[in-house]
Amino acid sequence: MKDYSLRNALNIFCNVNQSAIINLKFHFQKNNNWRHDNPNSWIDVFFGHKLLGIMKQEYNKFKLCYKHPSKSQKDYILLF
Repeated sequence: MKDYSLRNALNIFCNVNQSAIINLKFHFQKNNNWRHDNPNSWIDVFFGHKLLGIMKQEYNKFKLCYKHPSKSQKDYILLF
């Protein structure tokens, strides 16, 4: 399996649209449910908010950082 670079990941994330089927792995579902009150809010944030940063975590895992939609002093983190 290819180890995606930050550039590869950005290209993938920027070209995903809402009609595409996103295959969520257990890791994403577990962390998203733990981190956020509304487990489905990530869809609005991912598609409707400006990406502030991306960080490679480990082999094919990335942290995406957004401004929190309702808490001005917080970030909204998605782990893929």
